[in-house]
Amino acid sequence: QLRFDDTTGQISTQLQSTHGATQLNLGNLSHPKETAESEGRGEGFELRTDQWGAVRAGQGLLLSTYKQDQAKGEHLDAEIAKKQLEGSQTNSKALSDIAKNQKTDEIESVEQLKEFAEQLEQKIAKFKKAMLLLSSPDGIALSTPEDIHLSADAQINQIAGDSINLSTQKNLIAQVQNKLSLFAAQGGIKAVAAQSKVEIQAQSDALDVLAKLGITISSTEDKIVISSPKEVQITGGSSQITLNGSGIFPKTGGKFQVNAGQHVFQGGEIVNASPISLPESMIKNWIELDYRDPDTRVGIANNGYKIFFKNGTILAGKLNSDGFARHENIPPETIKKVVYETQEGKEKIVDPLEELLEIDEDSSASGYGDLNNGK
Repeated sequence: QLRFDDTTGQISTQLQSTHGATQLNLGNLSHPKETAESEGRGEGFELRTDQWGAVRAGQGLLLSTYKQDQAKGEHLDAEIAKKQLEGSQTNSKALSDIAKNQKTDEIESVEQLKEFAEQLEQKIAKFKKAMLLLSSPDGIALSTPEDIHLSADAQINQIAGDSINLSTQKNLIAQVQNKLSLFAAQGGIKAVAAQSKVEIQAQSDALDVLAKLGITISSTEDKIVISSPKEVQITGGSSQITLNGSGIFPKTGGKFQVNAGQHVFQGGEIVNASPISLPESMIKNWIELDYRDPDTRVGIANNGYKIFFKNGTILAGKLNSDGFARHENIPPETIKKVVYETQEGKEKIVDPLEELLEIDEDSSASGYGDLNNGK
């Protein structure tokens, strides 16, 4: 059903199907009329249905609340959004450079934001890739009484010119496969537990605490315990006290002074420190393969591969439907190369990792595919 209404002040058009009350309403939206005029429902357009809906655009989709008077501009004009993305990239790059200068982790995805903005062509107002762009001058909100899920095979980037605030009525849990890095350029870092303890563990390596100025350790109502099954060493200036299973050994190049109301020396006594056990990591050595088309970046499905280790071990398999594979508990040996089968049945060799970067416990390489391995 197609309806045109030229009532003065209530001009509208409606394309409707009674199935599912599916309608496209344009212009001055109003309730069904029984007289010459009816109460208004709003202005603009409304696409609605009681059934299901889909919006598809194979070359890209722009959803924007930026005003374009009288439809005089290009229909994919996203120059304001492009400039905002470029500004965010500039600010993020500056902060990432500061972090790098302070010997901490920089943000690897900064350049990806720049590349994303470059996909928005200014002169001809089109997208170079099939992107979905949401753009608004006055804010974007997501709201649901149920769950919100964000998923990306690559990276998820959040950049704010002001603050990023997280608030939850229950728990905030973050889990990462590789490392977690926090950096504050000026304001410091604070962790406070109001009604429970703060626990920090390094379950398979050391824990380093370093400060340019003083370090204060205090307990307001209980004791402080410092223990080690091997040795405790305290150094101040050129003096040192070492405590281990063989005894207590003070060293100083200056004066050794002890003030006490009473000096008592008794026979030796062995202290049995309570052992502390840490859980072992479930993930030993592992490797991930992510094989993609170099132009479209789409994963190449069901492709065969071989992983060659320097000790002569060969691990073979097939990628899944997304061009991805993961092996755990692999030999603790350096990887020499990865060979992928091409569509013609030939083999494509990814260059040895040592030619691309220094091999360490968290290394990756890119050729036709990405390889990540860890220990």
